[in-house]
Amino acid sequence: MNQTKSLVDRALARREKRPKNARERSRAETRKRLMAAWRDLVAEKPGSTFSIREITDRAEVSVGTFYCHFRDKGALTEEVALDCFAKLVRELERIPQRVQEDFESRIQAAVEVLVDFAEHRPKELTFLFHMSSSETEEGQEFLAVWQQFWDEQIETLVSGYLADHPLHPDIVPAVAGRASWGAGEKVLSWWMRNPRRLSRKSLVRSLTRILVHGYC
Repeated sequence: MNQTKSLVDRALARREKRPKNARERSRAETRKRLMAAWRDLVAEKPGSTFSIREITDRAEVSVGTFYCHFRDKGALTEEVALDCFAKLVRELERIPQRVQEDFESRIQAAVEVLVDFAEHRPKELTFLFHMSSSETEEGQEFLAVWQQFWDEQIETLVSGYLADHPLHPDIVPAVAGRASWGAGEKVLSWWMRNPRRLSRKSLVRSLTRILVHGYC
């Protein structure tokens, strides 16, 4: 978790740094506009390729201004991913403060946080999903952190359960964890494209049931 914490702290420190004067406020605002533009473009058309010109047009700044803030699109991508990731981690940190000890309550609490995030920050979650499947250098570096983070989250959630309910000998815990997260990611992506197709309550109930009991 140290690597995750370091990345999150770095993103939060940058976001919480207060500009000292009008010039710094202007720079900070321009940087935010570039980050929001790139995040929004990916959220609107995940999987598409966009140029720096398209990002700067969306942010309403010049290409020259872009290079005053980021060395290239990869640096911008990394910064946006860390910002989105930090927001998600902070939400997930609420889980231990509001769950009971039983396994199903812990899983439901985690599902509720993720569904809340998908509902209120769909662009951030879409960007994270995009990064976790990207074949770029930045995407592969982020994927390693992303997978480590979820491995640790799942291990924390299921450790107590596994003490009393051993997995079937044919099931490897790491595979079970990846399968659970993979299913959750696909379901959330599907729901975010059209939240009206299923109520939030039904989504939480169904996903919790599948993750805890399977399809029976």
